[in-house]
Amino acid sequence: YTKVKIWGEELPFYKEQGILGLNVEGTKMWSILAASDYVFMKLAWNTGQDWKKLLRQFCEKAYGAGADAMEKYHLALIERQHGAGQEAGSYHAFHIIYDDAWVKDALALMDQAMSAAKTPEDKKRIGFTRHNVEALKLYLQYFKATQDFDFVAARKGLDAMRAHWDKAYAENTDLVSN
Repeated sequence: YTKVKIWGEELPFYKEQGILGLNVEGTKMWSILAASDYVFMKLAWNTGQDWKKLLRQFCEKAYGAGADAMEKYHLALIERQHGAGQEAGSYHAFHIIYDDAWVKDALALMDQAMSAAKTPEDKKRIGFTRHNVEALKLYLQYFKATQDFDFVAARKGLDAMRAHWDKAYAENTDLVSN
């Protein structure tokens, strides 16, 4: 899930309408929201900026030499979400928006980014972002099991999602929301 394009289009509109401030939900989930948070903060300061340029700037700063592939990932995420018409948030529509092929393509972009990245720090941040795509993959498997009434597989899926969350939380509590 991303709000990069949402903020990119809405914050300038709000400013044009004379809105002086917003009360937005802030959650610590760097693996998912880092690009959105970056673009929001930059546009909140100056709504005259281009959100695509800000996304590029974020990718260069966060992923170093892996920026090209990670920018493609973020743009693919934006396009898929926007194209589905499901931008209200939460996971309730993820099974409508995403499928296994999209996840496979996203992970391939992250593999490209990881191969291109030069520093351990850039590789780590790419890994942080990869975490949320891996979580999506687990969720889609879990959701399918629930729709198939395969309760054993659904329980295994739930346990896998929890283990994945626990691993991220143990690594860095700012990666996932508790």
